[in-house]
This record gives sequence, structure tokens and C-alpha cells, in this order.
Amino acid sequence: MKKRILDIVDVQNDFIKSNGALSINEAEPIIKRINKFLQQIDNIDFALFKLDTHFSSTYIGSEESGLFPIHCAYGSKGWDLSIDEESLNKSIPKYYMLKNLFNMWADKQIETGLENDEGLAYNNLCKIGNSKDGLDINSVPRDEFMNKNQIDAKAEVIIIGVASDYCVHDAILGYLQRGCSVIVLEDLVKGIGTDVEGRAKSGNIKDVIKLDVFKQYVDIGKLKIKRSSDILNNKKLDKGLKNGR
Repeated sequence: MKKRILDIVDVQNDFIKSNGALSINEAEPIIKRINKFLQQIDNIDFALFKLDTHFSSTYIGSEESGLFPIHCAYGSKGWDLSIDEESLNKSIPKYYMLKNLFNMWADKQIETGLENDEGLAYNNLCKIGNSKDGLDINSVPRDEFMNKNQIDAKAEVIIIGVASDYCVHDAILGYLQRGCSVIVLEDLVKGIGTDVEGRAKSGNIKDVIKLDVFKQYVDIGKLKIKRSSDILNNKKLDKGLKNGR
């Protein structure tokens, strides 16, 4: 039986809330939908909550600074998750990963001059652990965690969050390149819309997966779009089969 994980991408106040530093148009309604989904989903091996994480003193000159204003500054209200991760079934392990690049699979940017908690959080970028504050001394490097947990051809990844045309896009591609099957829940993602080459101009997830880089995976059924109700209905069907219904 395949391992199944849930990847929750950057559902943070600066992106989701209408007054956020980099607010995504009409993203706020997905908060309730995601919370409801977390309350009901239980047929997953673990959930990975990812947080975009920047540092105000070193943001200028970064890859993103030419495109977007400072956002998701570590420890700020805008950096906090907009959803209630505690609503997830207590029996499902929760992990957290801080990243400072669109691509969760890339190496962290080199930044200097960070001290105290900011410095500790920076050192924890691209690591996965049990704490969302980035100060988990037991966190392990991303690739080590993924290999140990067989996040490869033996895994199916359900992806939700923002933005469809940036961090979700890059997360999808990385999982596919590891051999995983990927399902994106269209009612639980939202995009920005961009003219940047290689990304979906509309920001809509349906247009994201039409990009050339994803075509081969769609054609062989490794990348699919579904709705949250599809996953939850499958869960009910699985339980019915186990009970002989």
C-alpha cells in the first residue's frame, strides 16, 4: 500500500489574509475549507506544514526581493499560519518545514548577520521537525527526512495551499521528480497570476498543470487535480469496504 502524505504550502497570514503584506486575491475563503478538511481527513501517514520564512534584515538582494515586498518575516503576525493545524486528527503526525525560496527542494539562500532566534531559525531552513517556530534541535535535513520516510515512487502526495503558480508549482514538480504521484486539491489552492516565463499567467491550478514541464506527468496519470470532497469520499468508501459494506 502506498504511503500517503498531505503537504500544506505556505498558508500564512501575509498570503491569505486580505490585509497581508502579499495578499493573494480571494484567498481568505480557503481558510475555513482547509480547516474543515483537516478535521475530516484521516487516511494519511503524516502532514507537512511548510512556512515561507524571511528575515527583514537580509531580504533585500534575495531572489524574491525583485518581485515582491518583504513578507512572512520570521516571528511576525504575517508569518503565522492562518489555519488551525491543531484541528488535524491527533493520531496523524505533524511536521514543519521553514523555507526561504519558492522551491522547497532548493538549497537555502546564504544569509549572514542573523543572531539569536533568527539565526537559529535560519539554520533550521530546509530541515523538517516537530516545531513550527524553527528552533527544533531535533529537526533533520529535508532530503534525509524524505528518504527515510520513502517519499518517492512508493508515495502519493496531496498538496494544498498557496500560491498555485509559485511555491505549489515548485513543490509539485519536486515530488514528481522524486517519483511520487501527486494530487492537487483545486478548492484548497489559490494562485497569484504572473507574467513570469514558465509559470501560469492566470495562476489557476488547472493552467499550472497544462505547462510543458508537467505534461509528461499528466499524460501518465502521475499528476491529477481533484477536489477535497473526492479525497474525503474515498475515505468513506475505504471504511465501508473494510466494514463489508
